[in-house]
Amino acid sequence: MGYSIKDYFEANRLLAQQIQSMEQLKAKPSNVQLVRDAEKRLEAAANCVDELIEIFTWETTNTDKIRLAFIHIAVEVEDQLLLIKQCGLHPSPFNGTDNRFRLVEELIDSFRIALCTTGECQPIVRLTTRAQEWKSEGLMAYVRDMQRHLNNTTFDNLLEALVYFEKSSAMLHIFFKLLDERGHLK
Repeated sequence: MGYSIKDYFEANRLLAQQIQSMEQLKAKPSNVQLVRDAEKRLEAAANCVDELIEIFTWETTNTDKIRLAFIHIAVEVEDQLLLIKQCGLHPSPFNGTDNRFRLVEELIDSFRIALCTTGECQPIVRLTTRAQEWKSEGLMAYVRDMQRHLNNTTFDNLLEALVYFEKSSAMLHIFFKLLDERGHLK
C-alpha cells in the first residue's frame, strides 16, 4: 500500500462514502447481506485510514520542509495583503471569479499542494482586488498567526503536518462561512 498524503485524502474520501452508504442502508429496511457487505467495506476503509495514520506517525522525512513551505505561502499572502491595503483597495473573496469562496479555496489548495509535495512546491495565490470593503483583516490576522505559530514549532512527523493542515483548512472555511452568513462577502 502506498503512503502518500494523496493516498490519505483518497482513503478519507472513501471512508466518508462508506459511512454515508451505511447510514443510508440502516435508515431503511435492507437485505441483511447488503448490510454485512457494507460493514465489511466500511471496516476496510477505516483500516486503510488507520494504517496511513500509523505510517505518518513514524514518517519524519521532509516535515520541516512542509512547515517552511506553509510559512512561505503565508508570508506571500501577507505581503500581497499589505500591498493591496497600501493601494487603498481590498482583496476580493471571489478572486477574479463568480465564486465568493474562491479565495479560500485557492489558499487551501496552495497549502494542500505544499503538503502533498512534502514542501517541494510552494504555490503562490495571486490575490485580485476590488474597491468594495469587507472584513478582510481577519485574513491578515490568520496568516500572521500562522507564521507566528509555525516559526515557534516543528512538525515531528508527517501526521502533525497533516493535522495542522486539516485544522487550518477548517478554520479558514469557518471564517469565510461566518463572513458569508453575515453578508460580508457580497
